[in-house]
Amino acid sequence: MPERPVHLPGTTLEGGGQLLRNALALSSLARIPIHITSIRGNRSDGGGLKAQHLSGLLWLAQATGAVVEGAVRKSRGVVFRPSAGVRLDFGGLHGERKARIDVGGLGSVFLVFQAVLPVLVFSGCCCEGEGPITLTITGGTTVSHAPSYEYVKQVLLPTLLHIGLPPITLSHATHNPATGLSEVTFTITPLQRGVALSAFEIVERGEVRRVDVTVETRSRDTRGVVVEELCAGLGAMGFPEIKVLDIDSDETPPKTTPNNLNILLTLHTTTERTLASSAFQTLSSKKPPNISTLRHLASHAVKALSREWDSGRCVDQYMQDQLVVFQGLAEGRCKVDAGDNWEGSLHTQTARWVVLKMLGVEWDGRGECEGVGWRGGESWASRKEGEGGEGGQGK
Repeated sequence: MPERPVHLPGTTLEGGGQLLRNALALSSLARIPIHITSIRGNRSDGGGLKAQHLSGLLWLAQATGAVVEGAVRKSRGVVFRPSAGVRLDFGGLHGERKARIDVGGLGSVFLVFQAVLPVLVFSGCCCEGEGPITLTITGGTTVSHAPSYEYVKQVLLPTLLHIGLPPITLSHATHNPATGLSEVTFTITPLQRGVALSAFEIVERGEVRRVDVTVETRSRDTRGVVVEELCAGLGAMGFPEIKVLDIDSDETPPKTTPNNLNILLTLHTTTERTLASSAFQTLSSKKPPNISTLRHLASHAVKALSREWDSGRCVDQYMQDQLVVFQGLAEGRCKVDAGDNWEGSLHTQTARWVVLKMLGVEWDGRGECEGVGWRGGESWASRKEGEGGEGGQGK
């Protein structure tokens, strides 16, 4: 008799795509069947699966040999049953350690990446003598309400390296200015089979060392106005060193589409902690942007960074929720100092709820947890057998 799926109402807490991404990642990794209802039920667009959600879901289904119900666009309910006996299938030719995902439009490359990363890192598909995995995703890289290329490069990947994950690199292979589509390739080294991620702490943030300023836009005039406003605002806030990053080089991604403006402020501390704030705006393609609009956007980013620092936390609010799955999977007690908001954002609370339902991991009142010590190549069935059949999902 098939194991009964874990039911996850999609309207819980934040009620958006993150619940789906986290649930699919843990289901695929632990081979636990899930049933998600009212997918993205708190979204004003009516909810259901978008192309980006569907692309990640279908790749994970193929990779794990899952039986899936409801895998169509706009579907509000999905049953996902990964196979317990299937080794991860990358979909590459002749057993190549290469994977490719097409988002199917301008949906965020990096939100799809969030869904599949834990599976690739913890799947145990790295044996002695095997090299890293390359994952290529085609889609959008500057998308509203999603991490940008520069955020992933400057904040996410360095933080994941800091907590003990093997190195992950990314490169922009191609960019089509007409469509806005980009092809991004990640190089991922999984954990060795039988090896767990050690418990980690992100505490003691130290003092501000430097703030990096990144402004992506096609217009040099627009960039000049925004950079000047950002530097003035950061200086007025008392941040010491300010460094404007030049992204017009071969080592950085191609320029954004003509009418997009993306701002990223990355704060580096004396203890190697990284916090960031951002602002994004789609500008008119028919007339120059209003100067007051540009100044307002720059001011918004500066004030957001100041709030991040004043909160006392060691990671920004966007990074905090992306660490939850890794806290739950690590071996031992993990702590991420969230300053005066231990409860975290709705995204953080949602991620914790999913990990509780799937793995039984509980958080204390300060945002700490005891991870399950997931080892590369492990499955929930093998864990229950090792515990004499007493294991099980959180209720």
